[in-house]
Amino acid sequence: MDQQNCARSLARGNGKEGINSCHPRSQEALADFVDSAALGLHWVAPDGTILWANKSDYEPLGYTAEEYIGHNIAEFHTDGETIADILQRLTRGEKLVEYSARLRCKDGSVREVSITSSVRFDETGKFLHTRCFTRDVTEHLRVARALRESEERFRMLLAGVKDFAIFMLDAGGRVETWNLGAERLYGHSAEEIVGQHVSELYTEESRREGCVEEDLSTASLHGRHESECERVRKDGSRYWAHVITTALRDSDGRLRGFAKVTRDVTDKRRAEEERERLLQELKEAVAVRDEFLSIASHELKTPLTSVKLNLHALEHRTEVAAGKTEGEGSRKLMRIHGQIDRLAKLVNSLLDVSRITANRLDFHLEEVDLGEVLQDVLGQYKEELDRAGCSLHLRTDTGVIGRWDRLRVDQVVSNLLSNAIKYGPGRPVEVDLQRLGRSARLVVRDHGIGISAQDQERIFQRFERAVSIQHYGGFGLGLWISRQIVDNLGGSIAVHSETGLGSTFVVELPLSGPSRG
Repeated sequence: MDQQNCARSLARGNGKEGINSCHPRSQEALADFVDSAALGLHWVAPDGTILWANKSDYEPLGYTAEEYIGHNIAEFHTDGETIADILQRLTRGEKLVEYSARLRCKDGSVREVSITSSVRFDETGKFLHTRCFTRDVTEHLRVARALRESEERFRMLLAGVKDFAIFMLDAGGRVETWNLGAERLYGHSAEEIVGQHVSELYTEESRREGCVEEDLSTASLHGRHESECERVRKDGSRYWAHVITTALRDSDGRLRGFAKVTRDVTDKRRAEEERERLLQELKEAVAVRDEFLSIASHELKTPLTSVKLNLHALEHRTEVAAGKTEGEGSRKLMRIHGQIDRLAKLVNSLLDVSRITANRLDFHLEEVDLGEVLQDVLGQYKEELDRAGCSLHLRTDTGVIGRWDRLRVDQVVSNLLSNAIKYGPGRPVEVDLQRLGRSARLVVRDHGIGISAQDQERIFQRFERAVSIQHYGGFGLGLWISRQIVDNLGGSIAVHSETGLGSTFVVELPLSGPSRG
């Protein structure tokens, strides 16, 4: 008998009879096929006794054939009413499809199964046995429950977020979901907006300008689109919104829709606008201040020059009258000279501040011998060095010549030497000028109070000082102006110092001058 006839024989009789009626080889092959089927198969008598079962029916539960076949099926169901309901319904001739049940394993665990079953009746209508197919759906149900729980948690999350409008669109741009945050922000309830096109949330101007299509097409093309724009509420009021639109695609890359996250940034926008307004006012105030400094400095220079000239004339007449002898009057005149020079330097510094701020600091580049400039400055400060009790140690190379502005270089050297005297009275000052390849290096070292590490960068800023003005005076402009000059000449200025151990200022200038010169 071939396998097809054998299968028909199996279908007509019970399992053993059907199999035994087949050819011996076909019997063995068919028995193995049925026993190894992926689905669990079993027959149950009207009283619930298991008449026959394949391995896929009892082995997943942890039983052997002897522990399973011949026992009542109710022993393996966690709920006795379930098997009673199954047998009653099958007795009435019903066919069960995907009936859910729970089976108890030998180790005490429970498996979820789906049962499809019918009854074989004989020619007289007598109930012979059931024919049951059992499919283990434990893992499937676990995943489904986890998915439902995840979806529920996600739904609760979206519902609970009230500071952000979070909603979904279909691929055509119609609203599919709407959270409480969206309802609070836009004013539309879910019943009012779901199914409507997202363009309802845009301003009329945005719709005319094609912003709706641009947002969705950009997100579709690049995966994400972010913008800050005006949106309109249900009541017609407007607000500034930060909107992120994300394209949603399935595993095959097909566009399924869009997710939109919107946040009200009206307060942030207003704060930025106010900050811009204040910044503009500040810039205007600074411009007015710099203009005032420029005008005031120019106005001060004229009377200072006149005072200086008249002082020289008075000094000359005093010397003639006194027979050029030293006296109290002569010393007073010297002090007046010193105060006028100090005031003139302050006026020049204020002029430089206004010029630098306005980017109008002029440079007249020429061939300059830095050694000569250094000697001139040291000559000017000889009396000041003597009064402060500072000995001078000078080392200089010859022929340190570069393309610079002589007056500006003089200004830098003067500032550094003045600081060395001011902050290191009674102690030596060392000045070292070297030519290093294509650069000149000027080093001014004092042995005074020094500068702390946290102040070393700050002292190069405008109106900044490392020490109290009550003890040392000054406006804190010299080093700032010096850095601006050195930077404009294409060089660098740095300080190396420790508190109480003095300071070393190092200026390096390219001999070729500034590249933009």
